[in-house]
Amino acid sequence: MKSLGKKPDGRRLDRVKSSLLWAGDGFRNMHPVLPGLRNLEVPRPTLSEFLYGGTRRVPRGPLPVGRSAGRLAAPARLAGPRRSQPVPIALRELPPIDLVLVSHDHYDHLDYPTIRELARREVPFVTSLGVGAHLEAWGVPAQRITELD
Repeated sequence: MKSLGKKPDGRRLDRVKSSLLWAGDGFRNMHPVLPGLRNLEVPRPTLSEFLYGGTRRVPRGPLPVGRSAGRLAAPARLAGPRRSQPVPIALRELPPIDLVLVSHDHYDHLDYPTIRELARREVPFVTSLGVGAHLEAWGVPAQRITELD
């Protein structure tokens, strides 16, 4: 599935593996999670609640945003969790963009159609180490990608 991107390889993978944060199977935080932040006394949802909803999945009231675009927040357009709030602005309505910053490669931060559209613009991308493989596979020229460790 093209929307899932590409894993790093070659020199990009070498850079990932040489990171002090690389633990052999993924990145690890440099600093421990502060007490009280990891276990916030909120029960985790069951698999059924996560996939199909539940009382905590839907906000109790309307969230302050403009209008809706995509119905689902997922890499696939046919299945996945419904958005809890609509996309606030269409991509074509954004003012000129100086830089695209992608924090990490979870599907709710790295949307294939959005990246494809932004790749057509002459804008640099800054992201975390390893994510550049996705961007390049989706049409962002390598010279416009900066990956930071």
